[in-house]
Amino acid sequence: MAPRNSLRITQISLTSLLGISEVRTAWAACLPGTTAVVRQVNQSRLGGLRLPPSAWTEERHQFGPVGTAFDYAVGSLWAGSSLEPVFARVRLAVAAWNDPLRAIAGSLERLLKDELPNVRSGLATAQQDDFFRGLGLLAHLDAMYRSLAVVPPEWALEATDDVATPRGLRRALRAHYPAEMVAELRALLSAAWEDLPRGTRVRYNPAFGGPPGLEHIGADGDLLVGETLWDLKTSKVNFTRDHIWQLLGYAALDRLHGQQRIATLGLYNPRFRQAWTIGAATLVQHLGGGSLDRFCEWFRDEPAAHGGATVATRPSLGLRGGRSSASARAGRVVRRRGEIVRV
Repeated sequence: MAPRNSLRITQISLTSLLGISEVRTAWAACLPGTTAVVRQVNQSRLGGLRLPPSAWTEERHQFGPVGTAFDYAVGSLWAGSSLEPVFARVRLAVAAWNDPLRAIAGSLERLLKDELPNVRSGLATAQQDDFFRGLGLLAHLDAMYRSLAVVPPEWALEATDDVATPRGLRRALRAHYPAEMVAELRALLSAAWEDLPRGTRVRYNPAFGGPPGLEHIGADGDLLVGETLWDLKTSKVNFTRDHIWQLLGYAALDRLHGQQRIATLGLYNPRFRQAWTIGAATLVQHLGGGSLDRFCEWFRDEPAAHGGATVATRPSLGLRGGRSSASARAGRVVRRRGEIVRV
């Protein structure tokens, strides 16, 4: 099959924006108190690891997919939101690959939609465990949308047609996502259910659009509960300045767009049962950036603050979800010199 045309993407994610050296230098200069705040956040963590990763997650280095699957579980089960936006991304991600993979993705979507009401009702049978297994595969396929450097799981790419059948997919999920992975996801979700405050308004993956001049920035947060925006992490490592800056960037984008939905910012890691919150205006003061209004004006008007000059002079970045992409080529996967490449 001939390669498909590369996608021209006009937005860069806030996460990737903060990866640009010019932007990082500008934010560090504007917010000189960042190091001290990050230290305080990590010192607020009481005790050690309370929900350690499963052996499967550790040995197979599945921290990313498990973290993303946890995010989906919070959204679909805790916040009661639809997974349709994720399904839409996955459809695009697998479009350039082979027929069996596209069939598996379609079957996965149907499985998750069928089991979601049962899991929400509290059923915990082997059938409902497949929902959590499916979230693991969904996370992997979604990562393919965000970066064309991510390839499908080998077992899915090399699967025969029967794997896409309802029974075949369940067998495959049970073979590649063991019970300990399901238990890990259930434990993380249970911790979030107990630790995070409930609100009358809960929005999963709220989008924060850029006002005129910042249209090149695309951002969506994890969970907005009332007026508190939560960033969810399942890593074993400490929080970093990027986590703090990303939350502040969400608040600035929201405020500049005239919505002002965010009054408080929060970081939550269920592995440590750590929930840290601070008022957005207070955070800017502690970071050394003056007032929230002043920071928002700086973020809007200073090209180095939002990568305006960098993005403008590099129109061929081809960014999707904030990561560089190239033309997608359907077919098989081979390894060459320790790398996985498409041919």
